[in-house]
Amino acid sequence: MKVSNIKDIRLSVLVIAYERKEFVKEALLSVLDQTIPPNLYEIICVIGFKDEGISNFLKENNIIEIYCHCRIGKNLSIGLNSCKGDYVVFLEDDDKFTRDKLEMILKAFENNKIIYYHNNHEIIDKYSQILDLNQVKKKSFDRQFTRSTLWNPPHNYHRITKYSGDFNLSSIAVSRSHIIKYNSVLAKIESAADFIVFSVLLQDNFPFYFDVNRTTLYRMHENSETHSIERNHEKLIDHSKREYRSALIVYESLNSEPVKRMFVEWLLSLKFYAYVAGIKDLKPSFIDKLKLFYYGITAPNPSYLISIIAVVVYSMFPKYVDKLAVKRTTKIYKISYKSNK
Repeated sequence: MKVSNIKDIRLSVLVIAYERKEFVKEALLSVLDQTIPPNLYEIICVIGFKDEGISNFLKENNIIEIYCHCRIGKNLSIGLNSCKGDYVVFLEDDDKFTRDKLEMILKAFENNKIIYYHNNHEIIDKYSQILDLNQVKKKSFDRQFTRSTLWNPPHNYHRITKYSGDFNLSSIAVSRSHIIKYNSVLAKIESAADFIVFSVLLQDNFPFYFDVNRTTLYRMHENSETHSIERNHEKLIDHSKREYRSALIVYESLNSEPVKRMFVEWLLSLKFYAYVAGIKDLKPSFIDKLKLFYYGITAPNPSYLISIIAVVVYSMFPKYVDKLAVKRTTKIYKISYKSNK
């Protein structure tokens, strides 16, 4: 990759690499093989492990390497501080881009006064083969936009989230000047980076754009956190704690009352999920139940109503539910996590 002149850089691709070494090069190669000139973008890789082969690969391709073995929020914060482009494009280490991904993003930002961009995705397996959605158990993966949409928040907020406009960090690009204002908050989060990036930018009162093109390849494999959570009850509890803590940090930082009212729906649902997962000190109050019931009816969001039923059942039969939950973690209630990382 050609070294970019700082004045030419329009896009900063921020790659977050955890400990899944087997997919990192494939992810990076998909960024290197783009249809736009290489001088228009830079690649920054925040990597959570030491590997001489990968480090050499990064140097050979003029990719900026930043070592940080920490949670997603710290990774994002450190990476954002190093970005020089007008717009930041996120990519997690097990996903990939199609060749025209960056071209599509650049056109969207240049043609519309937007601060947030999101595209649809394809599901791929560990061999990078596209999966038929009938093979994918979670139907929510196919709730995607059927036409490209320019959106002025917060109107029709629930329709946007229903069609996954807040899902998958690798489908998101943002205005650097806008997201950097929230960097200190992002640094504290431990989970749900996609929904949190989406939520904090709602406060800025600028349009969002949702691209119907499937230019992100979202990988499903046995080493993903989604699989670990579904198979391991202790990991589910840990994930639930981190997600609720992260949501609470963001909620307390929000300055916009309309955004706080929308965000509290998600915060309450996470509290319910965490309680049913086994975190007993997060037992929802009667007022919490009434609020989520109201949100479930007015949103409408069936998962809120399902979580209320789960809480009631768990309150009445905790030992029985605990026993079942350990055996089949996700059979008791359906958890629709907004972020899998």
